Amino acid sequence: ASNTITVPSKPKPTVSTTTTKPSSSGSAKPTTPTKVVKEGSNNSVSETLKSEISSLKSLNNEKDHLINELKQDVENVEKERDFYFEKLREIEILIQDEEDNGRGNELTASILKVLYATADGFEVINNSNVVTNESEETIGASNDEETY
Repeated sequence: ASNTITVPSKPKPTVSTTTTKPSSSGSAKPTTPTKVVKEGSNNSVSETLKSEISSLKSLNNEKDHLINELKQDVENVEKERDFYFEKLREIEILIQDEEDNGRGNELTASILKVLYATADGFEVINNSNVVTNESEETIGASNDEETY
């Protein structure tokens, strides 16, 4: 299907107006204006436009449906993101409690290292100061691509 819309050109009516009529004595004599209009195929143009409007309304309805589906997808992804964030946050709190109470070990230190690692190009905000991850350790990221 082509996105090009072809509308036949509407024939322009021909208008002829006469406002004066010369008399036999040579002076112009006013008369009522006469208008001659030649009509073209307005009916076929009207049908073409109606068809095009109908097609555009249908396309608009499809796009509205797609937009609604995408909005629902975004909402579902956000819910999933929040779910996993809460899980990670709970793990972080448990590990921090172990570290704070002196029960930390190599495993808890490794878990915290994984939790706090950033991807290349990601910025961490600490106390209103923006710090790039150049001093942070990165996980699974190369200079060519980002891996999460």
